[in-house]
Amino acid sequence: MKKLLSIVLCIALVSLCFIPNIFAEEAKGPSVDAGYVNVEDFGAKGNDKNDDTAAFEAALATGKNLYVPKGQFCVSKTITLTDRILCGSSPSKTQIYGIMTDKMSPIILMEGISSIYDVVIRYNTKDECVGAKQGEKVAIQAGSASR
Repeated sequence: MKKLLSIVLCIALVSLCFIPNIFAEEAKGPSVDAGYVNVEDFGAKGNDKNDDTAAFEAALATGKNLYVPKGQFCVSKTITLTDRILCGSSPSKTQIYGIMTDKMSPIILMEGISSIYDVVIRYNTKDECVGAKQGEKVAIQAGSASR
């Protein structure tokens, strides 16, 4: 019985050694060396109060993939991803809300080979698809509508 208890304690202690590294990696996000930039480095607040569109556009202008950390980010214009990756911290922690006045505007337009993961993308909950008609309130559009 004592042997079993000591084995369990050893496993628990070894596991605790790895937990700080897991949380540190989540907080930092993907490395800039890995081709990502953090939208907060370009002024995004993620506080569900500020319009973070300019920060997303500035981050995209670098030509790198985007990392969106924990927070609630609001955008008032479509974010166009062309051959880019947009990743968040996790769907339960990272949200991008569309606050567009044009109901036909998607929040994200994906062109080329683009992907999105670990993020929730939706319109502001106060205006979420209430009375929407077909063709309105598209959160993510793949490909250009003009083609």
